[in-house]
Amino acid sequence: MPSRWRGRLGFHTRGCNGFTLIELMLTVSIVGILATVAIPTMMRFQLKAKAAESRVNIAAIREAEEIYFAESGVYVSAVPVLPLSIGPVRVAWLLADTDVHGFNEIGWAPEGELYFQYGVKTNGELAYTIEARSDIDGDGAYNTWGYVKPIPGTSAGVAGPLALCPVTGVFDPGTGAPNRLNLIGPCDPGSRASKY
Repeated sequence: MPSRWRGRLGFHTRGCNGFTLIELMLTVSIVGILATVAIPTMMRFQLKAKAAESRVNIAAIREAEEIYFAESGVYVSAVPVLPLSIGPVRVAWLLADTDVHGFNEIGWAPEGELYFQYGVKTNGELAYTIEARSDIDGDGAYNTWGYVKPIPGTSAGVAGPLALCPVTGVFDPGTGAPNRLNLIGPCDPGSRASKY
């Protein structure tokens, strides 16, 4: 064998850079284990972020209702505006500024596209319920959130526009009972934040 080829064809040459098959297999298996742990965690964080949209918008609708009440003495119902599909993909808000609708009357409109559908039901000047729903994880079950302002002097509000939240309030994550009034929370036990 010519001297210029010595050391190039053998497996035990010195100064040869590269990885062995065992090193590559070990690296691939470590990456696989990390992906197995990281992907479900990332999905939970994504769903948590999507669900946060409803709580932020419900708080903004509540504030708009209270400001409107302070100026006019009544609360305003707002029928749910349909994004044509509510689910794991954001959709446009379909209510134009010129539409006669409760959301326009109280001066609330979301910024950007939405995962959730929103509605408000009032009984005039006494109480109201705000509800939001979406199938944010695409499993066919709605994720529902709401806010129930009770009728003064009682421990019950009005039935919501989507019939999601009990009139006795949103669910308490600690007890699982629908008894939280004047707080934003899940309308059913399955929509608790602990789900994600």
